[in-house]
Amino acid sequence: MKRILVIAVVAAALASGCAKDASSDRIQTVEPATAAVSPATAVVPAGTVEPTATQATKLVFCTKTGQLVTLAGGTVVFGKATISGVTALFSANPGEIFVATGDRVERYDLAAEKRVATYPADGPALSAAVLSNGRVAVGTANGRVLVFDGDRVVARIGGFASVDALAAVGNSLLALDVRQSMLVEVNVDSQSHGLALRTGQGAAQLATDHWGRVLVTDPRTRELTVYSANPLMMRQRIPTGSAPYAVTYDDVHEIAWVTLTETNEVVGYDLSTGTAREVHRYPTVRQPNAIAVDPKTGELFVAGEGLQRIPA
Repeated sequence: MKRILVIAVVAAALASGCAKDASSDRIQTVEPATAAVSPATAVVPAGTVEPTATQATKLVFCTKTGQLVTLAGGTVVFGKATISGVTALFSANPGEIFVATGDRVERYDLAAEKRVATYPADGPALSAAVLSNGRVAVGTANGRVLVFDGDRVVARIGGFASVDALAAVGNSLLALDVRQSMLVEVNVDSQSHGLALRTGQGAAQLATDHWGRVLVTDPRTRELTVYSANPLMMRQRIPTGSAPYAVTYDDVHEIAWVTLTETNEVVGYDLSTGTAREVHRYPTVRQPNAIAVDPKTGELFVAGEGLQRIPA
């Protein structure tokens, strides 16, 4: 028994060392999951649909300004401001957005319609989040998290295959690495990895809620998985029956919304108990790859072949 325990301790130590020091060329990866290709719509989409020249790939709703911000064809437009060459869009503080463009992340004030900060990365930028202490974390395609205090880099954590999404939940920072289909704690102070959990076979997108939960879609296993952040622990696995992709959470009406691209649907789940309960299901536009919600009204926005608005 003692011999077995010693081996286990050594294995754990080796695993811990790899988590901290591994480089992306030594990491076993999977092909990143993508949205399932949607069939032609067979049912009239719920609500109203506004035709769009280019399909939006990301939606962000700002509750402070009441604006719906879209990323379509590499361009973000809000008010009179236009940002080109954008590869990713995410929320920042209330009234602000982050956009990734090349090897940097830019921060914009929506009301003032101007850039307020730039965070240069050491690789193609994929993600960003504001930490509880006001610092900004940026994730890159070459597997690093950079933490900025103002315009100064105060931490640089490597060892990921890619950092495709970042979630700042309370005092915790979590990174979603889709090439490993893994959710990882990021210890900023020690510049190391903490706990890590596999997220199915092909994690796609991530959302958080005001309860401190992290929601991850996996179109390969056809599941929505729910995690707590502190401690990092899987709480629920929800079979969706179709390939889930975009996800958001309505913090007022307490509904997790998920698009199902395989069937052109959006589903709302009540997560208040240990077993998710479906409370809404609506037909959508074809290829519903992006979603956002106005928590004040409950209005739902779905982007695919057109921009769909579904009233509460």
